[in-house]
Amino acid sequence: GGNMLMQCDGGLKYDGATGVIKVIKNVLIRQAGMTIVTDTLFLTLEMPADAKPAPDAKPDPKKEPPPKAAAGAPKTTPAGPFSGNLKTFECLGRVEITTETQVIHCDHLFYDMLADRSFLQTSHPQDEVRIYMKELSGLTKQLRVVHRLDYNGKTGVFSPESKMRMEPFTEKAPLPRQPATAAPEPGPPGGRGR
Repeated sequence: GGNMLMQCDGGLKYDGATGVIKVIKNVLIRQAGMTIVTDTLFLTLEMPADAKPAPDAKPDPKKEPPPKAAAGAPKTTPAGPFSGNLKTFECLGRVEITTETQVIHCDHLFYDMLADRSFLQTSHPQDEVRIYMKELSGLTKQLRVVHRLDYNGKTGVFSPESKMRMEPFTEKAPLPRQPATAAPEPGPPGGRGR
């Protein structure tokens, strides 16, 4: 919740039929203690019931037709791009998410809001998803997983594709992101891949 700042270098496209907003090129999102930087962002909105009639819908003769607008009255318009609740968001390209206590690096992030599940992966199967976590003691740890990590926010369970390593991190800042080294792979269930 709260106010959100969004900027990009390539533009924003909204598909009213699907409720998908695509934001491209150097995307930056800031909202309530979190910053997301990515190449491409897809936001999928839960469309209001009245915003998407069935394609073959016919008027119900038992229902009264809506009243006609008086002359000079403002016209009603369909729901706008930010009128629905956020269902999923997906980041593609070099992804960095920063909060007060964590920095996450991957190439593809898919988050399902309703299920509270995250899928993080790298483009190349040998690269690592990295999560830098600042502890209350002031120390920082680094969680490293080769290629893919799934996280269930409801249960707090991490499901790595391979071994998960947790180790102390003593550098002053997270390691810089390297460019993707291979063609992207298909993404998680519900995701677009690239």
